Amino acid sequence: MKYPNLFLAGAPKCGTTSLADYLGQHSQIFSPLVKEPIFFGSDLHANGQRRTEKAYLALYDAWRTERLALDASTHYFYSQNAATEIAAAAPEARVIAMVRNPIEATYSMFNQLRFNGVEALEDFSASLDAEADRTKNLALPKYGFAENFLYSRVYDFTANIQRFENAFGPERVKIVILDDLQKDPAGTVKQLCNFLRIDANEVDQFKFEVKNTASRVRFRWLNTLSVYPPEWLGYLSKPLLPQTARIKLRQFLGAKNTIPSKSPAMGEEVRQRLNIQFKPEIERLSRYLDRDLSHWS
Repeated sequence: MKYPNLFLAGAPKCGTTSLADYLGQHSQIFSPLVKEPIFFGSDLHANGQRRTEKAYLALYDAWRTERLALDASTHYFYSQNAATEIAAAAPEARVIAMVRNPIEATYSMFNQLRFNGVEALEDFSASLDAEADRTKNLALPKYGFAENFLYSRVYDFTANIQRFENAFGPERVKIVILDDLQKDPAGTVKQLCNFLRIDANEVDQFKFEVKNTASRVRFRWLNTLSVYPPEWLGYLSKPLLPQTARIKLRQFLGAKNTIPSKSPAMGEEVRQRLNIQFKPEIERLSRYLDRDLSHWS
């Protein structure tokens, strides 16, 4: 069994889709069709069937001569078990984690959950209010993972980073700040190439396009079908189409059903609420990374 050995393990809504695209352009990095296979993290509560080990490893069947193979599942970041499970399966792996102003990341996460049809609450403040009860009563959502709604846990950056550093050692974990990737994508990726011990000169030929920007769907039912296909559809399609074809079809339908859009501005009152909530974590992360992040609050 050949597990991937490079994990872009979150955090969600911090630029991981763009970075996964950039890394996937390198000749020494194999990137599967599915950005987030989400195999590890046995503690996460999901509604629906998780990938089996066989199905997960099948995503990497085409991995041949590349030095690294990528798994960019952001859910690993806030899983309590994922870091140790990954280390047990791939002890020589390297881990990249991305961070961003948690105030902006939380609002972006809410909008993503709304986009996917997972969050039933239409108001951001209501979703924030619901977190305490959701933490106590971890009910499975119709789609996705219950922990997605626990913003305080998802964006507990320092604790989540430490869990991976404890599992792999600090020398195998690299932290990327979204601000840096946005200001200097080529320079940031070249630093990552040095961390990964692959040729940084290739980066000069990369295309740096921002991915996973704000958008809306044309048809909610089609979005649900492409993101969370029902099990019966899998049973019908598996004998007819190989896994690669099924994945490409879902991605095609998702892309055609998506329209670029702007999220509504966050209210100042809500922003101040989040500023109070996350200020201690921003200060803690600043000390941990030895980087002044006070402009986030």
